[in-house]
Amino acid sequence: MDLQGVADFLALAEYRSFSKAASVRHVTQPAFSRRIKALEDDLALKLVNRDTTPLTLTAAGAHFLRHAQNLAGLNSTILSDMRAMATNMPQALHIEMSNSLASSFFPAWYRHMQKQVRGLSFRLSHQRTAQTLDDLRSGMADFAVHLTVKGIRRDYDYSHILAQNIAQDRLIFVKAPALRGDETSLIVHRPTSYMTPCLEKVIGAKHRAAMKVVFESPNSELSRGMALAGFGAALLQENLIADDVKDGYLVPVPGFKPLVADLVLLRPDRPLSDKAEALWKKSAL
Repeated sequence: MDLQGVADFLALAEYRSFSKAASVRHVTQPAFSRRIKALEDDLALKLVNRDTTPLTLTAAGAHFLRHAQNLAGLNSTILSDMRAMATNMPQALHIEMSNSLASSFFPAWYRHMQKQVRGLSFRLSHQRTAQTLDDLRSGMADFAVHLTVKGIRRDYDYSHILAQNIAQDRLIFVKAPALRGDETSLIVHRPTSYMTPCLEKVIGAKHRAAMKVVFESPNSELSRGMALAGFGAALLQENLIADDVKDGYLVPVPGFKPLVADLVLLRPDRPLSDKAEALWKKSAL
């Protein structure tokens, strides 16, 4: 099956219009229509009711939509995995972590560990939490770093994974001084983010109910930028905002205690290279 046709169908299912979907897919409408028809011919099924406005999916189309979404997700994972293998440093240890940890915690920790482990080199990539665990188990990565808070679980499969604390951080509820005491404007992460229950623990249900979400951020770096611009208060890692707080660009919101967070190094539960084993031994708190 042509993955281009799958992507075309997903666009059509989202926009429910051949002209809009064709525009998104950067092809003419006649060419786009021919591609959808070719997909239907391959499947020997009619996927779209063309005589409705907006168009609707047939029962077969609705069923195929689930498969198409799964195929698109798998394709994205495959591309990400294979691109992670393309490197100028094939002998370096491979470590995965979030963008915020990579930009705030990793450089100083890496420099420290180079003093502990002779000849240490890393190549770093970013992955979702669940994907990092799969990458460790499959041998795609040697290590991963996660941020965890005591009492707030990550609902993932940690089987055959070893973990040890390597550092501590704090999550601080901060705002720009220009907000002038108005902490009711709230910058949040997406509902599925680990930072969401952390924020709820810091501010509590009573305060949360009185606050208005003004921006939903996909990552902590953008949350920091929006907080610096004065859009609202946000829960951020101290490592990420230490200079901002020191220089007075961000200030802790009064009345909310920081949340202690552990930075945890993860590895697969099997023997690694001598250099990786030395890192594991030297990195424990």
